Amino acid sequence: MSVKRLQALAACATVFLALSSPAQAYLDPGTGSYVLQVLAAALFASLFALRLFLGSRQGLLLRALFQEGPGQAMTATPVAASFRDPSGFVFRSPEGVFRQVNRSCAEDYDLLMGSGLYDDLAGAGLLIPHEESGQAPPEPDLCHKVIRPEQLGFMSHPYEWCFGQLRDAALATLDIHRRALDKGMVLKDASAYNIQFVHGRPLFIDTLSFAKYREGEPWVAYRQFCQHFLAPLLLMAKRDVRLNKLLADFIDGVPLDMASALLPRSTRFRPSILLHIHMHAKSQKKYSDKTAPGKGKGPSSGVSRGVSKRALLGMADNLAGLVRKLSWEPSGTEWVDLLPGHQLRPGRHRGQAPPGRGLPGQGRAQDGLGPGRQHRRLQPVGRPARGRGGGLRRGLRARWRPTTAA
Repeated sequence: MSVKRLQALAACATVFLALSSPAQAYLDPGTGSYVLQVLAAALFASLFALRLFLGSRQGLLLRALFQEGPGQAMTATPVAASFRDPSGFVFRSPEGVFRQVNRSCAEDYDLLMGSGLYDDLAGAGLLIPHEESGQAPPEPDLCHKVIRPEQLGFMSHPYEWCFGQLRDAALATLDIHRRALDKGMVLKDASAYNIQFVHGRPLFIDTLSFAKYREGEPWVAYRQFCQHFLAPLLLMAKRDVRLNKLLADFIDGVPLDMASALLPRSTRFRPSILLHIHMHAKSQKKYSDKTAPGKGKGPSSGVSRGVSKRALLGMADNLAGLVRKLSWEPSGTEWVDLLPGHQLRPGRHRGQAPPGRGLPGQGRAQDGLGPGRQHRRLQPVGRPARGRGGGLRRGLRARWRPTTAA
C-alpha cells in the first residue's frame, strides 16, 4: 500500500471522528458478546464449509492413498478383541463380520454341528445363528471353515448392564452349559462378554466356546463363571449395586478374594455362597502355585479324583438356584414410587393425600380423564377453610399438594 493511500485513510478517519456524535465511554455488556459471536460465526462457518468440502472427497482420497487401484477390494481385518481364543477369531470385511474356525478346533466344531447341540441352542434363542461362508480367510493356513454369524447392530458390555440383565445372562450361560452336557459337550468359556442382548433376551455369541466332554474332567469355566457372574451379582445384591462397575476394571471378572472380603459376614452362613465364593477364594489362594493333575509338569495339587457328569449337572443346578434367589430392589430415592406397580407408601411423602381422596394419577370418569391417565389434582390453596374449633390452623392442615407430577 502506497504512502498516499495511507494518508488518505488517515484523513478520512480524522473527519469521521470529528463529525461523529458524542458517545459513552464504555460499551454495553451485550456489545462485546455480539461482536465476538459475529467473528466466531464467520470463523466456524469457514471451517464447516471446509469440513464439508473435504468430507465429500474423503472416499477419493482414501482410495488414492491406500489402494493400488479403483477396483481393488478391502482386505479382511481381524478384530483386536478376539486375539485370546486359539480356536479361531473374528474378522471384518466389506461383506460384514465373519469368524474363522481354526483347524485346532475342527473336531469340536464338527461335534457341535453334528450332535444337534447347535440346532438345540439356536432354536431356543440361546446361541447366535450362523451360516458357513466361502469368504476368504485372513489366515488360510490355519483355517478349517469360515462362518458368518447373524449380524448384530449394537454391542454392550457387562459393566453397563443392570442387575436383572446380569442375572439373566448368568442363567442363560448355565442353561447352555447343561444343554451342552446332555449332548456330550461342555461350555469351556463362560465369560460375560460372550453374551449380548437381542430384543431384550440374552444371546450367546461365541460359537467356538464348546468342547468335547471327557469323563472325569472338571468344568474348566467354573472359576470364570463365578468371577464374571456370581461375584458381581452377590456384591450388587448384598452390598451396593454400583459394584458392578468392577467388571470395567477386571476384564477377567471380579477376583474372588476381593468379593469374599467385600461381602457381609452373614453370607458365610449361606452354604452355597460359602462354597462358591469364600471357600473358592481360599482354595485359589492355597493352590495358586500348584498345577492340577495332567496340566503340565508342576507339582500336583493332590486332587486325583475325577468329576462325574452328574456332579457337573448338580453343581450347575446349585448355581442356577443361587442366582435365581438373588434380588435387588431400588431404595433410598424418590424415583422409586414412579416405577410401575409402586404406590405411595404411608409416611413416604410429606404431602401425601388424605384417605379417601385417591392418589395423583388415579383419574375418575367425572374428571374428564380416562382410566390410567396421569394427571395432577390440586386443591384450592388461596383461602384456607375456617370452621368451628379449628379455624385457620385446621384449614392449613387440611391442604395438601401431591409431590409427583404427571
